[in-house]
Amino acid sequence: MKVLESVSEDWAFTPSSEWLLDQTYCAFTVNSAEPMALENAGQTEWRDHPAYKEHRLEAYLGVRINVDGALFGALCFMSRTPRNCPFTPAERETLKLMSQWIAGAIEREH
Repeated sequence: MKVLESVSEDWAFTPSSEWLLDQTYCAFTVNSAEPMALENAGQTEWRDHPAYKEHRLEAYLGVRINVDGALFGALCFMSRTPRNCPFTPAERETLKLMSQWIAGAIEREH
């Protein structure tokens, strides 16, 4: 997995950084039609996942991006700070709309 764009102060997630997909939460995201959400990974079975062990990523919300009917990647938001409340259906739907908008922009570029 290659990071194409990022807004982060953490050098590990800068654009062009690369990760083995199975070392990221995105490995599950790209295999799901619905957004994947973790509010407090350290309090769940996700505490054993490499993304948590290596980066202490507590909160994550991600969705797959399909371009021309094929998997392109994932759009995700993550934080080392746990969320105090579950992600809402509106937040999940907003993320799905954002992924569709990104997919459309990429399709137009091609």
